[in-house]
Amino acid sequence: MPDNNSYDDIFKDLVKMMENLIKEMPGNPSHRIIGYTIISGPGDAPRVIRTMEKSPCELPYELVESPTHFFITAQLPPDLTTAPYVDIDKTRVTLHVEGRETAIELSGPIDVKHSTYQVHHGLLDIVCQKA
Repeated sequence: MPDNNSYDDIFKDLVKMMENLIKEMPGNPSHRIIGYTIISGPGDAPRVIRTMEKSPCELPYELVESPTHFFITAQLPPDLTTAPYVDIDKTRVTLHVEGRETAIELSGPIDVKHSTYQVHHGLLDIVCQKA
């Protein structure tokens, strides 16, 4: 790599390489790595942080906020006996899986009518539009 690349450029390349590597993994074509973020910026050393929030009774999940939405991805247990469901409230999302509840407090209000969730390949994806 040329010496004039900034840390941002190096990490952008690293992210692209990881995306390509994951796409080429054998087996299930929808492999994902959730719960980690690479943070870099001008003047700061780049760092990798774990963004998963979990207690012993809760499902592992990742919460990402954009200017217009909250995105939540939760990893479901492989041996479900009942269908998971989600309660979406004005400032909280509650996951119900196998008799366990995981409450996720949001940093702002959401538009409940335009918020959705779906289960796909062992992941629970929730999209909440900000109010």
